[in-house]
Amino acid sequence: MGLSGLWAVIGAALLTVFLLIFLRRDQPGLATLLSLGFSALLLISILPAAGQLLHLFGDVSAQAGVSPSYLQILFKAIAVTYLTAFAADMSRDAGEKAIAAGVELAGKVMILTLAAPVLVAITEQLLQLLR
Repeated sequence: MGLSGLWAVIGAALLTVFLLIFLRRDQPGLATLLSLGFSALLLISILPAAGQLLHLFGDVSAQAGVSPSYLQILFKAIAVTYLTAFAADMSRDAGEKAIAAGVELAGKVMILTLAAPVLVAITEQLLQLLR
């Protein structure tokens, strides 16, 4: 996505926000659906750029000799972070604060679970250095 794509996203977001201001007052259910729909379309529109970025990071990590498994863990953690924030924000927009908090907690636990192998590897390296 180039700069022109960013301007298109900003314009569509501002138009959607303008529509949401009027819809939330009279038809909150429709406003929530519009917000979800816009967010889903936005996510789909940025997937090609995200794929290019992942490819770039993969190339750089291969040149640096970083294990692909560590890079995979990093990408999964980033995905969990963004998806969790998205779901929590949508839940808050729908007025469901408890669900948003639950989604955030689940995301944090998932990130810790993903990071566990890295933490174990670091701990093992430190123990080897201390011996």
